[in-house]
Amino acid sequence: MNKTFFWALVALFAIAVQSVMLSGPKPDLVLIIVCFYALRKGQLHGMLFGGGTGLVLDAISGFIIGPQLLSKAIAGFLFISLKEKFFNWGILLNTLAILLIFILDSLVVFVCLETFTATSSIGRNLSLFIPGMYTVILGMLVYPILRPKEIKVEETLIN
Repeated sequence: MNKTFFWALVALFAIAVQSVMLSGPKPDLVLIIVCFYALRKGQLHGMLFGGGTGLVLDAISGFIIGPQLLSKAIAGFLFISLKEKFFNWGILLNTLAILLIFILDSLVVFVCLETFTATSSIGRNLSLFIPGMYTVILGMLVYPILRPKEIKVEETLIN
């Protein structure tokens, strides 16, 4: 099976779980999938994958097309930019990066909705703490499974 097709199925499953099965404050499963896809495939593929999953999220929301598309594309692009800044990428840096990307993703969606829609943000729950913590915890749990395989370098003895 094509690996991109597999990741697309995983993203669609995450969208279904996030949209239908979970209620109340929930982790951003799609953001986690986009981050790990970008980690494995690179910046351009991560941005395109993020844009595609964001487009699907916007389409099923029935609201406006664009906020999720833009935020997930930015997430796929910036996650690798953060990774390239650090030599020793591990679970701690991955978790902090997911938290930063989650906050940025939420702010981009909020600004787009405030700018391009007539709905007021009064009464809208702006708390990011609980969904952010759920996203970070889930990102930590799936890191050992979804991280890219490390290349093992064998040391050679020079005599």
